[in-house]
Amino acid sequence: MAGNAQGGFMRTLVELYDKEPLENVLAGCIFCPKRVVYLCDERDSSLRKERAVGRLFQSRGLRVETRFYYMDTANPAAIERVLLAVAQDYTGCVFDFTGGRDLVLLIAGLVCREKHLPGFYIDARRGRFINLGGCDALAQQFHMPQFRAEDVLALSGARLAGCGHYGLERMDHGFEQQAKDIFSMVMESPTRWGRLVRWLQAADAEKDTLRVHAPAQIKVNGQFTARCETGLLERLEKAGALKELALDRTVSFRYADRRMMRSLQNDGIWLELACFFAAREAGAFCDVRTSAVIEWDASGDEVARPTRNEIDVMCVAGTVPVFISCKMASPSPLALSEIEVLCRRFGGEAARAVVVTAADPRRDSPAVYQRAKDLGITLVGGDVLRAGRLAQCLGRAAK
Repeated sequence: MAGNAQGGFMRTLVELYDKEPLENVLAGCIFCPKRVVYLCDERDSSLRKERAVGRLFQSRGLRVETRFYYMDTANPAAIERVLLAVAQDYTGCVFDFTGGRDLVLLIAGLVCREKHLPGFYIDARRGRFINLGGCDALAQQFHMPQFRAEDVLALSGARLAGCGHYGLERMDHGFEQQAKDIFSMVMESPTRWGRLVRWLQAADAEKDTLRVHAPAQIKVNGQFTARCETGLLERLEKAGALKELALDRTVSFRYADRRMMRSLQNDGIWLELACFFAAREAGAFCDVRTSAVIEWDASGDEVARPTRNEIDVMCVAGTVPVFISCKMASPSPLALSEIEVLCRRFGGEAARAVVVTAADPRRDSPAVYQRAKDLGITLVGGDVLRAGRLAQCLGRAAK
């Protein structure tokens, strides 16, 4: 068996390139070898892919050299030639059998057995290291790394350009409780809440003081009347979102701050925040982001202006990214297709897509519910939200 695997320091790690992005860098992030040699399908040759892997290691502060070799993964003789050449050129290399195409895995296993080369497998779901031979010291070093949203996106050739209506520093216990109180108002009657949001949008606040003086009914564009929900305003004051509320011939109050003003004028943000806090509560995720803005080059021209997409909530559980779309109303078939496409584009085949809605599509829109099921999307409805089981559902979605 190879001395470097037994001694604990790995000079060369051989990765059988897989369609799951995080599996291709998992062992490299754990053991920090001098170099990683990737054996890839010749049909997947991509300079962008090679650069993305290198940037991932660099962003995590790892000085890992990467080399890529391409072969016909449908040709057993070609696979064996490349494997034998790698074993000869990189004396004492260690093989990672965590990912890769079936035929490549089979032949690599035969070569390792014949040449007495060390190898291992990582069960990322259970956080287990399986020593296939010659890797006793590596087993002692094993630990599961924590991946971030930035890591997932970097491997897809994208980047996280920003996230959050509120910075993570604001997401403390006090704000969490406030957000949950407001979300309970939303779920008690989404219709009443929608009326209040339209009224708040129509009622202009003074720029400097964030104070509102407005009639209880406001004509909007001469088309419809926005009506104030005074009971909800009183509860918002009690929750600390509004200050100095006075209900007379006109309605008067002051927003707690500018971000709260913007949030109360956005009827979807409280569902996003509920998902964010539920994902943190689930205990299954090592990273949770809300309103993740993703930039990527859709044209292949690095000089061109990047394409932008926004994911309401993005989480990472081990090597499994979870993309969550939040909808107050029942999602359309187009909305389901959109989150499924974004999930695959940025997260790979192992990624999970979830749609959380305040509506009850299983009861009211069976066709939508079936479409989500056909696409492999976890659809969470208002019944789950009202029962307080959102954290449990999100935790299950990552498994």
